Amino acid sequence: MNCKGKLLSKKTFCIVSTLVLCGLAHTGWCLTYDVTPSGDADCTDGKCNLQAALDAAELNNGKDNTIRLAQGEYIGNFGYFPAGNNIGGLTVTGGWNADFSAQALDPTNTILNGNNLGTVLNLKAEDLSNPVVIAGNLTVEGVTITKGKGYIGGGLIALTAVPSLLEIKNCILENNHADDAAGGCAIGVYDFVSTTLGGETYLVNNIIRNNKAVINGAGCAVISSGLAVISNNLVYGNIVENTTTDDYPDAGGLDLSPLAGDYYVVNNTITENQVIAQVDSDASAGGVRLSPFGEPLGPIHAYLYNNIIFNNSVSTGIGDDIASYIDNAGASAGSSLEISHSTHGDLWTKLGSIAPTLTSNITSDPLLSTEPSSLYSLTSSSPSLDTGLSSSPYLPDTDLAENIRVWDGDANGIATVDMGCYEYGSQKNNPVSGNGFLPALYMLLN
Repeated sequence: MNCKGKLLSKKTFCIVSTLVLCGLAHTGWCLTYDVTPSGDADCTDGKCNLQAALDAAELNNGKDNTIRLAQGEYIGNFGYFPAGNNIGGLTVTGGWNADFSAQALDPTNTILNGNNLGTVLNLKAEDLSNPVVIAGNLTVEGVTITKGKGYIGGGLIALTAVPSLLEIKNCILENNHADDAAGGCAIGVYDFVSTTLGGETYLVNNIIRNNKAVINGAGCAVISSGLAVISNNLVYGNIVENTTTDDYPDAGGLDLSPLAGDYYVVNNTITENQVIAQVDSDASAGGVRLSPFGEPLGPIHAYLYNNIIFNNSVSTGIGDDIASYIDNAGASAGSSLEISHSTHGDLWTKLGSIAPTLTSNITSDPLLSTEPSSLYSLTSSSPSLDTGLSSSPYLPDTDLAENIRVWDGDANGIATVDMGCYEYGSQKNNPVSGNGFLPALYMLLN
């Protein structure tokens, strides 16, 4: 099998192979469960409800499991907590038709609704109290996760340990709430027991909107000690609000919490996210916060390319759009932060933190569309049009709407990538490389 694509890692070969084989039949090393909203709790025939499938997958020690979700709405709070030394993988993939003969990867057709009673989907392939590291590859794709309410991670929790691969892609995370941190999602790969480095985390092609938290990361929190790639995401309308305690809320949009390794943040649009705090609070980062998760385990290298991080806000005025807390001392000696070919507003770095390297950035209004059919895409007069870095690492082949990514939007005869998650004036791939979904539908910010 030839796995082509700039976002495919070495581990992706195993994921793709597993999906193909598991999609055909049960085998000795992988199992497939076909799930419908009305399915029963008996998975012996491979057909059941979602929680029953997750329970069955927990028991398949060391095996890779695929849960295929038929289109429809699933109401409940679903959990997966493998025990023992279980390093099997789990893929949850939506958009299947009634007889599971075809898949349309559009998250609006497969909805997981937590009914505001708990975290919607909780996938924790780890055990903090167990001296044996429990890990396994995790993939969630093609679903809407909504109306979750948890302590940490209102919508989605997906945590695993090195050397695993985690992928959250082609999803919508909206209208979730956390009583503490990570309203939309808490995801990542790192070692929960020792200090092993590695693993890969991908947050790709998602809409993350209108989520809330009390402390940090209303949109999503991403933790990693290896490689993290955050690309082609639209993040807007997320709010951290805490005006009643002395805690310092941060990160209205994305809370990026590296322990070590490389973070690539490429071609995202992050706008109209907020942090609301007490007047004397040190709250920061309306759009993106870069801050180590506890004590760093090694050097941290963060690369922000081709992003639009603009028009976010913090009530204290500290880092309205970007705030960095990455220092260069102790285990994190040799760390770096590069912001290149991006449109950003207010950028703040904590005293003593590393100074970012800034290259070919724009600080003026990107002039994004406010039309319902093209919300937050570029307009023809945008300064962010055709001004990205076409050689950026992990540059996606298509934009969030599945249009060709590098396109000559200003008609000057030179195709150059745009900043942000949408490529102006571009067209669909032919043949389409996947089942992308349309630009964000207009929603009143709450």
